[in-house]
Amino acid sequence: MSSPYRTLLRADLRAVLEAGPFAPSERGYQLEFEVLVRRESAGGAAEAWNDEPAELSAVRAALASLAGVSIAARGIARIAGGEHASPADAFESFERRWRALEERVAAWGFEVVACGADPWSAQGAALETVLRAPFGSPASAPKRWAAAQALAPLSEAIFACSPLREQASHGQRSLGAAQRRATRSRGWMRTDSPATLERFLDWALEAPARNGRPFGEWLERGEHGQWPDRADFAAHVAGLRSHVLPERGFAVRAFDALPLELSCAPLIWWSVLLDDARCLEELARWAPPTVARLELASSAALADAEFARLAKRSFALVAERLLERPARFATPAMLAAFVAFAERFALRGRTPADEVLAHFARRGSFTLADWAALRASWRVLGGSRCAA
Repeated sequence: MSSPYRTLLRADLRAVLEAGPFAPSERGYQLEFEVLVRRESAGGAAEAWNDEPAELSAVRAALASLAGVSIAARGIARIAGGEHASPADAFESFERRWRALEERVAAWGFEVVACGADPWSAQGAALETVLRAPFGSPASAPKRWAAAQALAPLSEAIFACSPLREQASHGQRSLGAAQRRATRSRGWMRTDSPATLERFLDWALEAPARNGRPFGEWLERGEHGQWPDRADFAAHVAGLRSHVLPERGFAVRAFDALPLELSCAPLIWWSVLLDDARCLEELARWAPPTVARLELASSAALADAEFARLAKRSFALVAERLLERPARFATPAMLAAFVAFAERFALRGRTPADEVLAHFARRGSFTLADWAALRASWRVLGGSRCAA
């Protein structure tokens, strides 16, 4: 609760961060997706459940035995793979939990849909994705922070998969990316210093608090005779929104949810680029993120020549590292799916969103059957499932 006295010093705020989001995790790789659960209905898609408390309670009870699966209103489920020491193990956990949910809802006549944002609703709500990776050593962590922020717009462009709302195109490759850009907290965390926690703290102090004023201003001047305490600062930090945040490791929210057949691609891409010293050395020379680049990523994606060039270069960097030590990052089936994703999309300056739009243009609508047809074409990309 707020205090009638100013009690917080910068050291206190630093301690909150060190004990919370900056506390390292030893098993730092994880993948989480929100997905839609839908069935065909009148040329669109009907929600598997609504937001009525009784119905939500019944669905949660029916799916309670599924590890890593949680249920939200309006036919949305969250699949969270376990936290693991390697990306390969993290994906196998994620895939196992996805398939368990898919099998259960298929028995009810429903299908799991992961496409960045709901293409059938008026709101077109973005489906949250979170990719977690460890901070790394004290020497590599600052470089990883800078690289992660520089990669965020390119990631939004490469993995765009949400161009439709209410079965119509709205001039975007990724409505999910547009929503993430619109809801991110103002300002940018500086990456020109090895003191990443201090730079994050600077950004948090500049970001608006619950009263609309920067938290640092509330800290200095108070409001109506009240000053923030540690709990207020912890709540403020928890409410910050950005494409890369500290959550006992990196929490990356900079790509659309993808169907299972494609979903190992962002995990491998991010994991390798943030892990390898030579990748970090090159990424240090890349441009920092800007609002304009994020806007371009959501609207043009890889139709933009610069994003297309960087996509090819990034996949070349990843491929070089995977040749040296593939087992840490991927199983053979994951590698096959990653290579197939590169050949079909990134190396051709295309995204999954472009294929959704092409399918929509041919038919003038986009039904659940259309989504199933697209997913079937992606399922055979690597010649096998994305993971064994």
